[in-house]
Amino acid sequence: MAIFTVGPNSRMYWDQYNFTGDLKDGSFTVNTEALDKTAWGDTTRVSRAGLHSVSISASGHQSHDAGEVGTVLSSELTTSDSIIAIGANVAAEGDIMYVSNSAMSSYVPIQGAVGDQAAFGVEAMSSGAWFRGRLVADAAARTSSSASTGIQFGTIAATKNMHASLHIFSASGTSPTLDVTIESDDNGSFTSATTRMTFAQAAAAGAQFIGPTAGPAGSDDYWRVAWTIGGTDTPTFNFAVVFGFGWHG
Repeated sequence: MAIFTVGPNSRMYWDQYNFTGDLKDGSFTVNTEALDKTAWGDTTRVSRAGLHSVSISASGHQSHDAGEVGTVLSSELTTSDSIIAIGANVAAEGDIMYVSNSAMSSYVPIQGAVGDQAAFGVEAMSSGAWFRGRLVADAAARTSSSASTGIQFGTIAATKNMHASLHIFSASGTSPTLDVTIESDDNGSFTSATTRMTFAQAAAAGAQFIGPTAGPAGSDDYWRVAWTIGGTDTPTFNFAVVFGFGWHG
């Protein structure tokens, strides 16, 4: 089982919502089923690893502002496949985050004693793939096509798969469009960049999950996000991207 507790500079993205400023604590737990394979002749119980499952929990300060977290979480009760990304002490691009396709399993809209700051609590369970990745594009408002700074993650072994999540927090302008890809190269200048993953074109706030996708064999060890923004009247997208390969389920 792997678990971490959210601390300073921590972040949590729930689909197209950035809960970073609303939370005070949280956790991402990975469990593995212990399957009994005890046979005749064994003198002790013998187990083998089974399927993984992920549980996510968080709590934070409740408010009654427009667009406050309670309204968002109430609407997520009917969503069976949310994309949740959470990381402890994510200070910059390249820091580790954990991502899971999940379904909300519990929501407590109000908790606390008399005189306390009103708080909320939420829990979710995995409903699909999960992965340990890195924040490759930080949450920020972008108005023009560009790419993130390449990060040297290393090469991908033949037995590993790639995963990525895209969280679009807002979109504005006239007929705005956003195309996001994951690129790799064997040098930090990306002189011969190759597109490895492509998200569906987006025109509004939302979230996408790609993976598992077979990783490329070769010497590419630098990775980045590239994006193309279209539209008129200063099209603007605020989004973040998490990418990873290796530890996944």
